[in-house]
Amino acid sequence: MLRTTLVRLNHAYKPMMRFPDRKADKKPHEPKPHPDAPKDIAENFDHYKKMHDTGPHFNPDKLEQQSATQGESQAGGEASSLFDLPPRFWNTPSLRWSPAEMEAVIVCGILLTQSGGSSVFDK
Repeated sequence: MLRTTLVRLNHAYKPMMRFPDRKADKKPHEPKPHPDAPKDIAENFDHYKKMHDTGPHFNPDKLEQQSATQGESQAGGEASSLFDLPPRFWNTPSLRWSPAEMEAVIVCGILLTQSGGSSVFDK
């Protein structure tokens, strides 16, 4: 055999992709701030981590009991539904449906229910 053939045969195939060894001991992950984190978080990361872990991330004292019934505004000026707001918020062209649109939705729903959806592909 030629020398070049012997050299090529001696060189084993080495894949370019390398997978981690599953049997190797795993190092515990130590959380650390992201390199692009704001300076105040990066400098006080232990405090940030402590605040994040204690959760919940809202003040439960500020929550009010939901005593409002459906259709009434909640305490504090909050609305429980879109339609509890003044009409300028919900009576917009994008939220109004024309009779033709409503009819199309009903007919499409009936067709899909009766055909199992196959009528969509009949066209």
